Amino acid sequence: EGIKASIEARKLDFDAYVGPQKQYADAVIEVLPTQVKFLSDNKG
Repeated sequence: EGIKASIEARKLDFDAYVGPQKQYADAVIEVLPTQVKFLSDNKG
């Protein structure tokens, strides 16, 4: 929850300064939440 609140608190700065710079970037990377499910090793 704290991390999400921190991200939301900086969203206006991102939209004003970082977002517009995307047009000058060679690549833009978006980090999304993972949906990978890890299997536990129950072999002993």
